[in-house]
Amino acid sequence: MKNRIFVPFIGMLVLNFYSCRVSNVYFTVVDNKQSLKYGLSIPKGFQKRMHLFENGRTILFVYPDSSLLYFSDNTKPSAFLSDAYNKYGKDINIKFLISDTITICGVDSSGNYWKDRKNKKVVYGYRNVVPDRKSTFDNIVNNLIMPKNKL
Repeated sequence: MKNRIFVPFIGMLVLNFYSCRVSNVYFTVVDNKQSLKYGLSIPKGFQKRMHLFENGRTILFVYPDSSLLYFSDNTKPSAFLSDAYNKYGKDINIKFLISDTITICGVDSSGNYWKDRKNKKVVYGYRNVVPDRKSTFDNIVNNLIMPKNKL
């Protein structure tokens, strides 16, 4: 009888611990007068930074170890990390431009991981991720919260 009560209690503790350590962050993209809201569940402890550019917006979630996650509505990036050109070719800009969905990833000159993913109207990914945290960041990026309905 005690085990039946104890197991759900432990499950609730784990769920509460996890939910206290994770934030759901969102990014809204306007397309043809529709608002599409994308999201990621990311670990807390970040500093949020917003960058506005001529051709888009980017929100960065920067961690104390310099790793970061990002969202952008710039689906036509003009430049990539040098590793991307080495790995995917000089025409990576065109491949990225014409694809509805594409993922590119690699290792920077410091040995840290990066990933860029385009999913129709949003680009998101990570930078400066040490090998020990790569699987965590991959899991975050692989679980994009897609728009459920128009806002």
